[in-house]
Amino acid sequence: QDVFLSGVHSKTDAETLPENKRFTNTRSRLFVYRDGGADGVHDRFGVTVEPANGEGVGLREVAACRNGLYLLLLFGDGTLATLDPDCWRFMDAVRVPNRMATFDMDRRGAQLLRTPDGGRMICMYDAMRPPKDAPEPADPPKIAAATFAWVETGVDGRIAIRAHLKCSLNDPASFVGPAAFVYDARNNGGSYDLVVGPNWRKPEGAVKIVRDFLPARP
Repeated sequence: QDVFLSGVHSKTDAETLPENKRFTNTRSRLFVYRDGGADGVHDRFGVTVEPANGEGVGLREVAACRNGLYLLLLFGDGTLATLDPDCWRFMDAVRVPNRMATFDMDRRGAQLLRTPDGGRMICMYDAMRPPKDAPEPADPPKIAAATFAWVETGVDGRIAIRAHLKCSLNDPASFVGPAAFVYDARNNGGSYDLVVGPNWRKPEGAVKIVRDFLPARP
């Protein structure tokens, strides 16, 4: 089977290499490896996935869509894109205008949250993402809510974002940290709770539980 990993150029890391070994292509790439089982893992190739005019955008995450047909790519400017790994063609792209929350779930700083059934979700704050290269406002607007939404992909690769649950926030900084979908074994009805642990910046914070975050399917 193939393994897909994102590669983002680091100016700091590049300075540790001799100048003649530094990459000339500094755009984000997707690297493909072949897991041959007993034969080991071997690298196959890399594909540039960042637009030519998208310097600084960066590929944040790559994940498999639930239907297994496409790869879902998340870029630093909030763009979600689907990529067909059979022909290496982009199928669709949408930009999420809101800031997105990050959680330590299947990876540190994840914004594409994997649900137990293989689906993907994002969590959008009720604050818009500032334009590229725009300075941070001296008095940023207060974030009072966040909306969890499904990122759904059709058989044609088209992306749809569907709201799932809106949460009011007293302290947005406390709503990031280690998180997990935990099966409700007490009621054993098929639902999952969302459990968010304390932020490492505020280890004294409380554990937050959203009961039946993913309700049982009929």
